[in-house]
Amino acid sequence: MRHSAPAPSREAMSKPAVPGGSHPPQRGLVRLTDLGNDVKVTNAILSEPTALQSFFGFCALSFVVGSWALFPFVGIAMIISLVRLRWESVLMWGALIASPHVVRMCGLWTPNAKNPSLVSRACVGLGRAGRYWFGKGSATIYEDYPATLGNRKVHMHHPHGMFAVHSLYFFQHLPELVSRFTMVATALRWFGGIFVFYLERNSPLMDASRQACQKIMPTGASINMAPGGFQGATRQKKGEDSEVMGFGMVKLALIHGYELVPMWCFGEADTYYNAQFAMSFRLKLNEYKIPSVIPSGWFWFPLLPNRVPLMNVVGAPVKFPQITKPTKEEVARYHSEYCDALKSLYDRWKPVYYNDLTPDELKAKTLAIHS
Repeated sequence: MRHSAPAPSREAMSKPAVPGGSHPPQRGLVRLTDLGNDVKVTNAILSEPTALQSFFGFCALSFVVGSWALFPFVGIAMIISLVRLRWESVLMWGALIASPHVVRMCGLWTPNAKNPSLVSRACVGLGRAGRYWFGKGSATIYEDYPATLGNRKVHMHHPHGMFAVHSLYFFQHLPELVSRFTMVATALRWFGGIFVFYLERNSPLMDASRQACQKIMPTGASINMAPGGFQGATRQKKGEDSEVMGFGMVKLALIHGYELVPMWCFGEADTYYNAQFAMSFRLKLNEYKIPSVIPSGWFWFPLLPNRVPLMNVVGAPVKFPQITKPTKEEVARYHSEYCDALKSLYDRWKPVYYNDLTPDELKAKTLAIHS
C-alpha cells in the first residue's frame, strides 16, 4: 500500500494568513502552503464567496437537488396519468423521463473533455457555481494525483451521506473522468429525467449492480462509486463521521485485478440532519432498494444542504493481488486492509479540517465503518 508524505501539521495549518494577524477558527483548507510537494489541490475556495457567488450557488443547488429529489414523483405522476387515461400528461412525463436517453441515443450528447456539448458545459457550470454554496475552506486534495490516473481503479467516494453532495459539486469535467464509468442506482439512471444530464456531465453512467460490474470490469475501465449506498445515507448522523463498506466491491476488485482509491469528504456528515428513529426498520427497507432517509438541511430551504465547507481528500490507491476465485477469508482480509487505509487517510487529514477543535475533541473524532 502506497502513502505520500504526511499531511500538514495542525500547527502549520492554524498559522494566521497575515503575519501578526489573527483569525477565528475556520474549518476546512485555509492555507495552500505546507501541504507537501506531492499534494495537488483543485476546486479550492480560500476566501469567503461574494454575495453574487452565494446567490449563484443557491440557484445551482436548487436546480440540481430539486431535480434529484423530484425524480420519484415524476414516475408516480406518470402512473397516475395512465390510470386516469390522461394521455397528454402521460406523454409529458414520459418525455421528461426519456429525454436524456433519446439525446444520448441520437449521439447529440456524450461526455467529451476536449469538445463538450452545450448541455455538458451548462451542467459543469452548475456544478462549479454550486461549490460556492459551501464556502471558504472547501477543496479537493490529492495526496498522489498521478497514482489515481489510469485503468483498473475503483474511485471510492466516501461517505455516501444523504446525497453524496461532494461528488456532485467537487469532481468536475476533468479529462480523465471521461474514460471512467460512474455507478448510480439503477432506478435513478433510467428514470431520473433531467437529473441524468447532470449526473452524466463527466462520465458515462452504469447501473449499481453486480451484473453491470461483471460486464464492465473485464474491460479494465475505471469506475466511480459511492459504496455506502442507501444504508450509508440512512445511517448518516449529523456531526458523526461514519460509512457503510460492504464486501462486494472488494471481491470484484480481487477477481478483476482492480485497485481501490480511497476518498473521504470532511463536512459531508454536516450537510443534512437525518432523523434517527426506527433505524432497524429503515435499514430493512434498504435491503429491498428502498431509500429511507428523512433529511433536513438549510433552515430556510431544508431541501438544500447546510452551508458547511466540504474538504475532499483522495488517497493513494490500495493495491490488491488478482485472485480469480477469492475465498471468504481472503475477501475479509483485503476488506480490512482497505478499511484501515481509509481510516488512516481520515486520521492524517482530520487535523486540517477540524482545526477549530481542541486536542481532546480532535482525538475523540473517529471514523466508524459498518460492514
